[in-house]
Amino acid sequence: MYKYSKRTIVFNFIFAALLVFFGFFLTRELWYVLVIGLVAVLILKDAITEMNASFEVAGDRLIVRSKDKVRKEIKYRDIKYMTITRKNKKWIVLADDEGILFTIKPRIENYEQMAADLIRLNQSNKKLEVHDYIKKTYKK
Repeated sequence: MYKYSKRTIVFNFIFAALLVFFGFFLTRELWYVLVIGLVAVLILKDAITEMNASFEVAGDRLIVRSKDKVRKEIKYRDIKYMTITRKNKKWIVLADDEGILFTIKPRIENYEQMAADLIRLNQSNKKLEVHDYIKKTYKK
C-alpha cells in the first residue's frame, strides 16, 4: 500500500494558507479575492483527497482508493505501455492505445518501489512495452 508523501500534503496546505492570506490581506479588489479564494478552496480539496488516498498494487490490478471508496482500478492486462513523460523523466505513465490510464509521480512515497513492483508483476504480460529507462532505473 502506497500513499502520498507527508511533504506533499503539508506543502498543499501551506500554499492554500498563503493564498488565503494574500487574497484577504493584501488586496481589496473583490474579483481578486474571489478568484484567489476559489483557487485556495480547490487546493484544499485536493490536499484532503491526497491525505485520504492510497494506492494498492494487487496481484492483477492497481487500485487507487480514497478512504474506502475505489476511485480507479487498472487491470494489468489493459496496460500496453509503461513509459516516461517528455518533460519529467521521474513521472511513469501507464497507458494503452486510447490514452493515459495512470501517472506515477514522485509525490507518492516509495514510488520507485511501486514502479519495481509493477514491472515485477507484469513480467508475464507479453503485450506490455516498458521503456528502457524504466527498466534500467527501477527494476530490482
